[in-house]
Amino acid sequence: MNKSSDHKLSQTPLYSVDSPELRHLPFLFWLIENHRPQSLVQLGFGDGVAYFAACQAVDQLGPDKQCVCISSGSDENLARTDLLMRNEKLYGEFSDLKIHDQRYAPQFVGKGVDLLILRVPENGHQADFPAKAWRDLLSDRGIVLLLGTVANSAEDQAVRALESAFETPAKIDLVDETGMYALLIGAQQQDCIRELATTHADSGEPHRIGTLLQELGYDVAVANRGTASRDSAMTSGGAPDFEKLRARYEQGLIEISRLGHLLARNEKELKRITLQWEDGLLQNHIRSKLEATQSKYEGTKAKTFNPMARRRHKKRLDEETQLVEASGLFDRDWYLAVNRDVQESGIDPVRHFVSDGAYELRDPGPLFSSFKYHKANPDVTNEGIPALIHYLKSGRSENRQIFKVGDLG
Repeated sequence: MNKSSDHKLSQTPLYSVDSPELRHLPFLFWLIENHRPQSLVQLGFGDGVAYFAACQAVDQLGPDKQCVCISSGSDENLARTDLLMRNEKLYGEFSDLKIHDQRYAPQFVGKGVDLLILRVPENGHQADFPAKAWRDLLSDRGIVLLLGTVANSAEDQAVRALESAFETPAKIDLVDETGMYALLIGAQQQDCIRELATTHADSGEPHRIGTLLQELGYDVAVANRGTASRDSAMTSGGAPDFEKLRARYEQGLIEISRLGHLLARNEKELKRITLQWEDGLLQNHIRSKLEATQSKYEGTKAKTFNPMARRRHKKRLDEETQLVEASGLFDRDWYLAVNRDVQESGIDPVRHFVSDGAYELRDPGPLFSSFKYHKANPDVTNEGIPALIHYLKSGRSENRQIFKVGDLG
């Protein structure tokens, strides 16, 4: 998490009334900052706290953004002139408030919705809610955010029904007096968002970042109502100390930032280790295929009773040696410097490479990575042909790509 995201999280909501949704605004700000949705749709306006907070966060993301709130004609707040004017004045360039029957709303929204916010009391209990239609409109990184769930989402039948209808692969459940529940639908999710869901699923306990976001949300609600904070209510029952609330809020943001950086670093290290492990398995597979080919050649060479086979073996080595020497991809000095065992043996480096090194997955020079060529061409591996030999005999004419030893591949 960067400094800009800290700033956005610490912003005071520009619109707030006494609402249970206030407690989830820090999470909403965090989610939008990290998810960076270009298309946001909310079904059900309610008291407007969540939608206006979402618009406030999206407004910080730059151009190419769209927010739409669709609510039924029975939503009295959408008829209020002051709220309509607020939307037009602050977010009119990208936000649109619509009154429509939500059951048919999908046909008025284009594909590629990154964040769909559902007010569960208004949508979750509708037997004819078109969840599948909305799922088809989500982007490959789509998230469905459920507002107004019960404290224990596992016992909320509406949540269970929506989770099943959306075929949810992962989720974030912020358990509180009033719940907020995020369904991660699309496969392309930011690492920090996926980690927040994965940690909860694996341990059954909320992630530290999620806990901090909930604590910050409580203080936002307390400050808005002007009632005592948790600590002061338990002790003196007096009015809140807003300076202490602000200090606690800012300290929580610092902790979230620290955990975010730590999470990103751990995720990067995990990817590096995973890639090394996968490459190690692949290298063993390649070597086993090449060793099988080499064993076959050595078997032919050992047939002393078949002079013709031995001559064919020697002819093949001579032809491949000439081919490698003329390729411009074999570097004698580099090969000897990298392979000290060859240097100490006194064997001609080209001859060693053709007869042994190529089958051991050694590189002929800095301009050609044997492993990366095999990795990019599994058919060559399956045939048991050394990388450079294949490239010189047929790969080059087939326009197959080669990689330098230091390149990513």
